[in-house]
Amino acid sequence: LDSDTDTRDLDPSLRAVIQSTPTSLSRTSNSPAPRTPRPALERVQIEFQFMYDPEFLTHELPTLWDPRRWGRIRSPATIEKKLQEHVAVVVFTTDVVAVAVAAYSDIFVVDVLATDPVLMDRSMRVFPTSTLASLGDKLAVYIKVFPRTVYNRMREREAVEMARVEGEREQARRDLEMVRELQHTGDTQILSEPVYEQSTQGIRIKIRDKAGRDTLLLVTAATKVQAVVENYCKLAQLPPNTRVRLEFDDEALDPNDTIGSTEIEDDDMLTAYCIEP
Repeated sequence: LDSDTDTRDLDPSLRAVIQSTPTSLSRTSNSPAPRTPRPALERVQIEFQFMYDPEFLTHELPTLWDPRRWGRIRSPATIEKKLQEHVAVVVFTTDVVAVAVAAYSDIFVVDVLATDPVLMDRSMRVFPTSTLASLGDKLAVYIKVFPRTVYNRMREREAVEMARVEGEREQARRDLEMVRELQHTGDTQILSEPVYEQSTQGIRIKIRDKAGRDTLLLVTAATKVQAVVENYCKLAQLPPNTRVRLEFDDEALDPNDTIGSTEIEDDDMLTAYCIEP
């Protein structure tokens, strides 16, 4: 219908509907929805540091030696200098860590992938399948790369150290319990200044006199028997120049010997005899 004259013969209600309808549709109604701009990919720099130990240098590096990577480098000092170099790789945050490790392995002097590497970001383990975005909103990441054998040896050393510290704590607890036990015994004297060096492990011994009174001493394998005698005399408040003989298993101890040269062990009992002038 092109004009009002064409609608004159129509029903009034239909003519009203036609006249109220636009003759053309807006172009914007058929145009596609505006596109949301895609965010730009963010780059992140990963700095790798290769971790090794003496065993790796001696036994494992020769099996990984690639002349194409090392060139004419042969001196041990230069080899270690190259191993200690930090290498930076730039990747996208949407990439997985394995992409960065592969790029690092391609340009480093050691084929890192051949070492079955373990990756650490500070104290956190990083897995190759993780994305860089999972490491946090950081533009730079520092990752230590451990060959699997080096990582295993490191964990073993940590376990040994933890066991040593725990053992020292347990020994300190036992020492405290023994001191408390001896403090409840009226005829017991306790050494207030232990005869041992802090850098060595203490050995606890008891010295019993003929009256049955016990004295607790903490010594080391390097402590001489004479030093033990002198401290015992001081604690027992014996008269000056009193001569004391220490016996262990009914055998007299040589004052010039050290505790380590005898068969004395932790918690052993010694007997003190005052020698008549």
